[in-house]
Amino acid sequence: MAYRRKDSPYWWVKYTDASGKRTDRSTGTTDRREAQALEAKWRLEAHQMRQWGVQPEHTFDELMVAYLKATSDTMRDPERATYAIQRLRPFFTGRVMERLRRSDVSAYIEKTEGRPGWAVHGQSRVGFALGSNQLRPKALGMGHPESGFGDVPPAA
Repeated sequence: MAYRRKDSPYWWVKYTDASGKRTDRSTGTTDRREAQALEAKWRLEAHQMRQWGVQPEHTFDELMVAYLKATSDTMRDPERATYAIQRLRPFFTGRVMERLRRSDVSAYIEKTEGRPGWAVHGQSRVGFALGSNQLRPKALGMGHPESGFGDVPPAA
């Protein structure tokens, strides 16, 4: 059941996570119906993880929003992050990150090679946005510790 807290403009929910721990979590929305939908999604993901070991999936868009929210207070150069995300969105929006493959990243680099401001340093731009340990779902509070992105290895 979604509820409000005095210290937050957002709706909050309580549920039991996959590890069996009771969790209070902000939905990040002021819309009650959206908050209830997120609660249902999180409860379903936790149930699927507990019962069948199914890991939740995250889209590029979900991950970018979570990243920007999680790092907004500590980010050294928010404009750089926004710029990189804007360049990546046409190629990765809607894509499920856990299904992302090395070939997808290579295709992005190949397609944008030589285009001003796109993939001049393709590996580092894609690495910034897709390979960063900060972007792992667990680092953003979005899933199981073992969640990753297909065959894209964690950054060292």
